[in-house]
Amino acid sequence: MPSAYRLWGTYEWLTGRPAAAEVWWKRSLAAAQRLSARYDLGMAYLEMGQRLRRRADVERAETIFAELGAELDLVEARRFLEPGCP
Repeated sequence: MPSAYRLWGTYEWLTGRPAAAEVWWKRSLAAAQRLSARYDLGMAYLEMGQRLRRRADVERAETIFAELGAELDLVEARRFLEPGCP
């Protein structure tokens, strides 16, 4: 469910409904926490952070990916955090 909620949030974002997107992303976070699904938690934080331009969310994702050894996702998070990026 965490992935489905995250993807629904992305759908809402892409169809111009950012408030609805955030609701779905928060559902994704809650479901991932409830299931102890750390990777899904990181993905939800990354998606929210990138779309909403919230550095703190991307930093949370970066920490999770580093702990899990999810190298490709870690690179994506760090790319967003580089100086000069949005």
